[in-house]
Amino acid sequence: MLGQIDYCDGVVVLGWAAGGESEDVWPVDIFVDGNCVASAVPNKERPDIQSLDVHQKSGFSVDLPCRLSGRHIIEAKFRNGTSLGNSPMLFDDQSLNLDFENILYLRRKIADFYLSGTGIEVGGLNSPLQLRTGVDVRYYDRYSIEELRRIYPELQGKNIKAPDIVGNAQYMENVDDSSQDFVIANHVIEHLPDPIGFVKSCARVIKPGGVLFLTIPDMRNTFDRTRRMTPFEHTQLDHISGHPVKDYEHFYETALSQSATAEEAADRVRGMIENNVSIHFHVWSDVGILEFLSRSINSFLIPFEVALFVHNDSENIAVLKKANS
Repeated sequence: MLGQIDYCDGVVVLGWAAGGESEDVWPVDIFVDGNCVASAVPNKERPDIQSLDVHQKSGFSVDLPCRLSGRHIIEAKFRNGTSLGNSPMLFDDQSLNLDFENILYLRRKIADFYLSGTGIEVGGLNSPLQLRTGVDVRYYDRYSIEELRRIYPELQGKNIKAPDIVGNAQYMENVDDSSQDFVIANHVIEHLPDPIGFVKSCARVIKPGGVLFLTIPDMRNTFDRTRRMTPFEHTQLDHISGHPVKDYEHFYETALSQSATAEEAADRVRGMIENNVSIHFHVWSDVGILEFLSRSINSFLIPFEVALFVHNDSENIAVLKKANS
């Protein structure tokens, strides 16, 4: 039997579980402080575990009977008493406060395993991904170093990586086809009006067998928590139309999440658009971004597979591997 708890935010427990044979799906019981509070029969798609010999509909999402507060022990067990991986897990609502050093540590560990050769990091600014010795990276941004220092005065005195390539990351301008072993984009894709187009552009420039390394903020643990999660159909329309047809809606939704009233939000939108304010055009939870990536790959025949998907506190990490042929 295989499985693990991926995440608990005090409201829901996410994970996956499967029996020893690829088609076996076994019920799981969820315990809080030793008391069984819920059960689940795994039935959700989990393309991130396709490398394991388990049934693909092995994911589960369990709503807890009430919101947890304080510190609690969360356990997930098969009916025979066997615990899933990461079980028991300590839930502490104070731990939802961000520990940026721990977030960076997991990024680096995953990057050490998947990234090699020569590639590009998009939007590294003052916190590029630290790579192991022997891995070469060039930096890509939409502005020159002088423009970046003007646009981000809050980064004055910090070491901003000067872009080696300047262009529109949406289309990976000025990058040749099949020329990169990897592309890194940490907290980038949510800022792009056409995220499907970006994934396709990365597939174009990455060599067969290369990888796209993404981190995406989890809307539930950021200032986006009050916004509506972006449905796949929305991003699909943005891509097929050739331009984001809902630009005003994107900016208005962002302004509304930061305003006391709808009228105040409407007043702020014009200035945001005129000043080209960088916003989160689209927002996702872990389940939402995994659905976006899987459906984008399948719907538009993008030659990627999800090699790894991990929830990392306030963000989600996805590694997409390009097919060898």
